[in-house]
Amino acid sequence: YHVLDGSYDLSKLRSFATPDATSKIWNTLNAGSVIRISKEDKIFYLNYRDENRACFVEDYCNLQAKNGYIHQVSSYLPVAEAEPETVLFDVCNYSIIGDWIAAGNGEDGIKFQESFGTAEKKCDVSGLNCYEYSLNNPSGTYGSYYNVTYFTTRTNNGWNTANNMDFLMLNLGNTGWVSMQTPSIIKGKYKVTLRFGYATSMEFIRTSTGGSNGGKMIFSFDGENSVTCAPYTTVPSKTLGCYSYVLYPELEFTETSTHTFRLVMNDPAASKDPNYRILIDYLLFEPIFDE
Repeated sequence: YHVLDGSYDLSKLRSFATPDATSKIWNTLNAGSVIRISKEDKIFYLNYRDENRACFVEDYCNLQAKNGYIHQVSSYLPVAEAEPETVLFDVCNYSIIGDWIAAGNGEDGIKFQESFGTAEKKCDVSGLNCYEYSLNNPSGTYGSYYNVTYFTTRTNNGWNTANNMDFLMLNLGNTGWVSMQTPSIIKGKYKVTLRFGYATSMEFIRTSTGGSNGGKMIFSFDGENSVTCAPYTTVPSKTLGCYSYVLYPELEFTETSTHTFRLVMNDPAASKDPNYRILIDYLLFEPIFDE
């Protein structure tokens, strides 16, 4: 808890971004510094490097402290220059959301990053400081859609493949925007893929009808590298599910740090249609190595 921004048990620390990944970068409370946990020969190491190898002492891990877990490691952590790693940025994975829900906020039965089962649950997170946003929606919220919603999926439809069984649901109106901080990303070049959710009630966005231009959005990092895309137009059919879209075939970060990710709505229908909302699951950063 005093090293990482959040409380994680050993099983969580040993989970990686994708099924074929063998390591993961963890943000620390020292801005710009990270811990790399990797699996080598069935052993999990921290900042693995040649002879300097710290690993978990399992019998002395998952010790419950007042503010989180204590995990003992076998030696000091070596100082190493980390190479680019695959980073999965779950846009809902902020400890403040978990604390907000644990305090009794949200629909009855909602849990952070857990499915309720056969029911979907929502929580208004518009006031939490993990998100900054600007609203351009003269009608306020539409029905049960808050401006910024934490949304947990159910297990019996096509959204059951969402990472951590949740989405960030946005209802901001045309030209409305939201921004948030990414985890630390090692300097280097990356392919950046957006994972998002589609519902059949969003068909007018997919087909660019009913006054929608296809759900155009403007994406950027740190106010730079702006791209305008319409990911929903690439959904192949009217089928509820999770879909992927490559935002950046190649994007370079020149230093290891967190970044401000910003999404701007750029669709007239976003301020007019009561079914308009955007569902974001995660951003996947996959390193590109020059030959």
